[in-house]
Amino acid sequence: MLLAQLPPGGGLTAETTGEGVFKVDAIARHRGARIAARRVLPSGRVLLTLRKD
Repeated sequence: MLLAQLPPGGGLTAETTGEGVFKVDAIARHRGARIAARRVLPSGRVLLTLRKD
């Protein structure tokens, strides 16, 4: 599902690199969403939960 298609209050999970977190945050804010949770995986990648406002 695309971030733009989420209904208000909807959530989406994304996996990215540490540097990618900044890009995902910028895109999410542009689309009216925010990072609700972040967890570093054993592989070093970051699992993000996005929520649409």
